[in-house]
Formats: sequence, structure tokens, C-alpha cells
Amino acid sequence: MARKKPATTPPAAPESDRLLTRASVSEDSGFTPETLSRWHSAGYGPPAKPKRLLRRSEVSARAGFTVETLSRWAAAGHGPKCIMVGRCARYPEDEFERWIESLSASTSASE
Repeated sequence: MARKKPATTPPAAPESDRLLTRASVSEDSGFTPETLSRWHSAGYGPPAKPKRLLRRSEVSARAGFTVETLSRWAAAGHGPKCIMVGRCARYPEDEFERWIESLSASTSASE
């Protein structure tokens, strides 16, 4: 009886079970393995996936406040978290969503 010859390459693991190596992370993120090594030795990791940033007009349309109101709130430090990109105000979408939820939660609590 002849023995089966072992496969030369192992079957591919499902994406969720894939072992993360510096090479695979480098390939996925676009950072060199050397950069990832420096970050690792310094106690840092690769930056998180960039968040979607909303323009003030998008926030105005979604929230129902005017662009001018959002501008005043940003200057006073109120309203949703605002990030200045050059001279343009941008709102991280996830933070904007949390802010909207907090408004609805405070409204329902006061009723």
C-alpha cells in the first residue's frame, strides 16, 4: 500500500483565521515591514482605518441645523466634534452619529 504524498502547500485559511504577520499587515496597510517593526518596538501600531469625514453642509442636512449654527457652535466648542483640515471644518461620521444619539437620549430622558 503506497503512502500519500503530503501536500506541498497548506490549504488557505479563512480570512478571519488568517495569521497576521508583518508581511501581511504591510501588504494590507501599505506600510513597510521596517516601519511596522519600529512602531512595534516603540509600543505603537499602525494607524486605524481613516474615518469618514463629513462636510459641514452634510452635517447640516442630516441634523437639520444651519451651516451658520454649526459654525458658531464649533467656534464656541459646542455641538458635534469638529476637526479643522486646513481651513475646512470636517466632522468624523462616527462621532457625529454618537452626538445625534446623545441628543435623542437627552430628549427622551426629559420627557
